[in-house]
Amino acid sequence: MAPQEAGHSEVSLAKMAEGLALLSEGLRALAEQEARREAEAKAKPTEAGDVIGVREFARMTGDSPRAVQGWIKAGVIRAERHGRLWRIERAEVERFRRRGRMRIACLKPERWTAAS
Repeated sequence: MAPQEAGHSEVSLAKMAEGLALLSEGLRALAEQEARREAEAKAKPTEAGDVIGVREFARMTGDSPRAVQGWIKAGVIRAERHGRLWRIERAEVERFRRRGRMRIACLKPERWTAAS
């Protein structure tokens, strides 16, 4: 490799390393921001009107109650169990919608049995 070409590759590598460092810093900041939002949401007390059941969640998202229960068990939807009932914060509907259907479609809760 000619001396001029070697200098260009060193500059290109340095720029790529700088770009990767900036990207990494940005991703870290986004992760911290999301963690802060989740912590604030958990710390905020929920009112009686802010909590819904599986059927209401399913109606709001256009899914079946069985699919919602499967996603709760898989950890896709955050919910708390109160006796035989699941309670889901209303804000979880928006979070679920933001995540997008593509990421959760592969779970196929319809195939899960009651034994799982």
